[in-house]
Amino acid sequence: MAAGREAVLLDCDVEEPNGHLFMAPDLERKSPVTTGFPRIDEDICTHCGKCARFCSFNALLSTKKTNIVMAELCHDCGGCSLVCPVDAVSYDKREIGLTGFAGDKDDPDFIDGILHTGEFSAEKIIEAVLDVPSERSYRIIDAPPGCSCSAVQAAEGADFALLVTEPTPFALSDMKMVVEMLENLHVPAGVFINKAGENEGELLAYCEEKNLPVMEKLPFSREYGKTIVEGRLLAREHREIRELFEKLWFRIKREGNN
Repeated sequence: MAAGREAVLLDCDVEEPNGHLFMAPDLERKSPVTTGFPRIDEDICTHCGKCARFCSFNALLSTKKTNIVMAELCHDCGGCSLVCPVDAVSYDKREIGLTGFAGDKDDPDFIDGILHTGEFSAEKIIEAVLDVPSERSYRIIDAPPGCSCSAVQAAEGADFALLVTEPTPFALSDMKMVVEMLENLHVPAGVFINKAGENEGELLAYCEEKNLPVMEKLPFSREYGKTIVEGRLLAREHREIRELFEKLWFRIKREGNN
């Protein structure tokens, strides 16, 4: 974002958000995100067990005498209330996380969310982050790593995905799974090689095989590592890196508009 001033950065890695450490020290997280969970009226319930059998996430345990609701496992699908033959199921709300922003409240340049400790499902937090309005021309979404449901939600509908990887066997193995996910989502992608410099042969061969353009490379450097550890942005501290990211930003815009 430091190289693309017309953009808003959305940190959707809500289980471990860290963009604010570099981009938004004045971040305010005040908007709660809630999710629904079932409440069962024992005076009405016939203990038929249909609600528990329907739930794929084991959030309900039904016995002949009582029902146990494990709210943290509920995905708020509403199915248990639909299958109940006596309308004994209602829904209540609880807070699972927060969203926040930095900059102008009517046109923020940074938005993120955080999932409360102990919660399991990040999707509603990501949805809330993506729904925060901004008048910026471009949205840069920092997606969760891997190809989990959270990563799918953050990437779905994107104009272009930038895969940040390293020239190691483990990183390449992970990237192959993400490439398959993006292919299924029909999202075009390019590759950014971090810690570039050695052992890139297998990675470059895979990119050529998959027709993935290598957008830019960030050389391995102890000096760059020291800058990051100290919480400073490479694009602000090193002119050559700022120029690299500016070229990367313009190329991403071009690829995304194709």
